[in-house]
Amino acid sequence: MINIIFNNLYKMFSNKRRMIIICVLPTIFFGILMLVYSNTSINKKFVEPVRMGVVDGDDTIMSRMLISHFETNKNFTDFMEIEINEEEIIREKFANSEVDAMLIIPEEFSSKLMNMNHEPIMVKINTKDPVKAIVVGNILQSYENYISAVESGVSAVYDVMRENNYERDEILEYNFEISLDLVMTALERNDFFEYVEVVNIPNASTIHYFAISIITLLIMYFGLYVGLDFIKEKEQKTFQRLCTIGVSKTKFLISKVIAHTIFLLLIITLWLVGLKFIIDFSLSFELVLYLLSGIIFSVSFSLFLGVMFKKEDSMLLVGNIFYFISAVIGGSLIPLQLLPQNIQAVSKFTPNYWYIRGFLVMQNNIDSYVGVGVIVAFVVISVILWVFSIINLRHTD
Repeated sequence: MINIIFNNLYKMFSNKRRMIIICVLPTIFFGILMLVYSNTSINKKFVEPVRMGVVDGDDTIMSRMLISHFETNKNFTDFMEIEINEEEIIREKFANSEVDAMLIIPEEFSSKLMNMNHEPIMVKINTKDPVKAIVVGNILQSYENYISAVESGVSAVYDVMRENNYERDEILEYNFEISLDLVMTALERNDFFEYVEVVNIPNASTIHYFAISIITLLIMYFGLYVGLDFIKEKEQKTFQRLCTIGVSKTKFLISKVIAHTIFLLLIITLWLVGLKFIIDFSLSFELVLYLLSGIIFSVSFSLFLGVMFKKEDSMLLVGNIFYFISAVIGGSLIPLQLLPQNIQAVSKFTPNYWYIRGFLVMQNNIDSYVGVGVIVAFVVISVILWVFSIINLRHTD
């Protein structure tokens, strides 16, 4: 078996055309990536926080507490930056698109609100970025809903007290106390909003993300070579000759997987070493294991296709269609963070989605269990593909 593995490795490294493709193609991809996302764009993130300019015309303890609460709330500041300044400065920044929204709190807003005297807050949203406009609109709508609920509750208490012949001063005093209590209760809550996790995909710089997506894409596509080699060996009767000298079909298939896995792992590790000198890329033993799991899956799937199909054209057609669809909806061409929710739901059925997501998680040192889960899943699926390949091969020959 060792001799078969070394023989396969020798053939792969001796194939000049394949070596040129494997070495030159990634260089072209990474070169284009560096040219497109160089200098200032290199640190640009896909999801930029919404910038909101606030003018505190009220300037009371309550308005300052409200603003301070959101400035220190990490869940809020993850997607919104608040800048407090004079009205002229905020208006100028809004006109120059330096802030995405402008919020002006009028004078005596708090006291008028307590006395149910409607004095609206002026809000202007920059519609140049539709996504940010929708985010800001939804946030402000949530405030409106909350204030409306408070107003309804206070009004009900006010009406009940009037019907029970309370004095006007007593009603106003109690109204002020209950309104203040509601506002303070809201401010003291750690979870002002209800947070529903849409998709747990770590953020990344543009160049970092596309470097990972290109590596994923190349791992999947270069794995197709093992299926092509297997079909050629069947056509050249190499497989049959090995069987006549006592090499079992199981041993032959496993040796193919091991040889091509070692070959691709060496090549991809060299890519990463080169990338480490260009971008901030963490290369660790855990990452090597992660790469290994993806390569094993890619090679196993390609070998499965090679066993299933007799012609190279049929095998390449199915493999290319599968990987192209996986690339489009799995995040290799369009970042996962920017995919619509319905597409993200479908993309979870592609290997690219999980491989890129796990890669991002491991690079950001967020949750090692996600990476371990992807490794285990890919290895288990690979073993299942080996079993089906061996069974199919025994029935066809």
